[in-house]
This record gives sequence, structure tokens and C-alpha cells, in this order.
Amino acid sequence: FHLTDPKAFHTTLSGTLEGRPWSLAQPGGTQRLQVRQYRRVEGLIDHPPQAVIKMVTVKVTDTRGAVLASHTLKM
Repeated sequence: FHLTDPKAFHTTLSGTLEGRPWSLAQPGGTQRLQVRQYRRVEGLIDHPPQAVIKMVTVKVTDTRGAVLASHTLKM
């Protein structure tokens, strides 16, 4: 893929809430991302205080929604 093509990213938190499997997609949905060389993205995602976050996944997609890159961090 070309680095200057339009891309998007979205973040998903997953874990447990009240002992049951739980996940939360990034509020606002998928966000546009344009990469020239590298890009650092920072932010906060509000979640229920009782949720136990066990994993964070970030996916970069093209305009058709095909996944170009994915990274998962286990907490």
C-alpha cells in the first residue's frame, strides 16, 4: 500500500465487566489517519470504572475497511 493513501484507525478495549466478557469500541468510531512517515496518536477512552481492561487493539484500515495493520497489547 502507499503511505499517502487515505487510511483510518480504530481502537477497541476488551476485558471483563462484572465477571462477563466485555468490549468497547473507540467512541466516535473509526478516525481518519494519513501517514507520511510515522504518526503518534494519543488519547483517552472513557470506560466503565468497574471494567477490567485486559487487552487493547488498534487496527489501521484502508478506505474499503480492509485491515492493513493491527497491534494488540495485553495488559
